[in-house]
Amino acid sequence: MVWANIDIPTRTFTIHRDAGCRHVFEKGETPLKGLGELKRDGGWIQFEKFLQAHEFWFENFGGFKLVQCC
Repeated sequence: MVWANIDIPTRTFTIHRDAGCRHVFEKGETPLKGLGELKRDGGWIQFEKFLQAHEFWFENFGGFKLVQCC
């Protein structure tokens, strides 16, 4: 499983491949960022494979900077 952290204010789409990554471990929902859903400022979305996350970025957030954390 991989997680994508979509940050709308900074226009950044970060893919986390490692479940042990500290960013994945510390992720959480806030009033403006969702967990498993997108809110006003973005959110954390889970994908089964890296390729799915990459395709989601390309199709929906291609104008955002793509970052691969781990």
